[in-house]
Amino acid sequence: MLKTVVFACLVAMAYAGCNPLKLQVVKQQWAQAEGYGNDRESFITNVFTRLFDKHPEARALFDRVRGDNVYSAEFHAHAMRVLGGIDRVINLLNDEATMDADLAHLKTQHDGRKIKMMYYSFFKEAMMQEIPDAIGQCFNADAWSACFDKILSGITGADGPFTVNE
Repeated sequence: MLKTVVFACLVAMAYAGCNPLKLQVVKQQWAQAEGYGNDRESFITNVFTRLFDKHPEARALFDRVRGDNVYSAEFHAHAMRVLGGIDRVINLLNDEATMDADLAHLKTQHDGRKIKMMYYSFFKEAMMQEIPDAIGQCFNADAWSACFDKILSGITGADGPFTVNE
């Protein structure tokens, strides 16, 4: 009986949020996905291209950084800042206090922009499509969804899950 209870608890933990196992998977897969040098630039450009192809109205959120042209210097600089923020927060997933402080800072940057929640879900959707293209079939969608929801919850102040309902 005790073994059954322990097993049930372990299974429940495995499916609960961005737990220690999932965050390790995400960190390892992120290192593969984002790559180095030009790979990093291609990765984030592809994420935004996916976002804008599927949700063209999202470009308007990026007017001040030339969202009309993902290859412009202004947009490229913004995309690299986004990538840097994602990289930083993913690497802080196992340092909750520092991650929360970083997410609080990102939240203040996004609050004034009045971004609708659906756009955070759309961005997550684009990430969840680009990462497996970058790393192949070892992509762990459950881990990524849980941990990216944790990140988006910190940026938006809203509870996840962040899903696209079509």
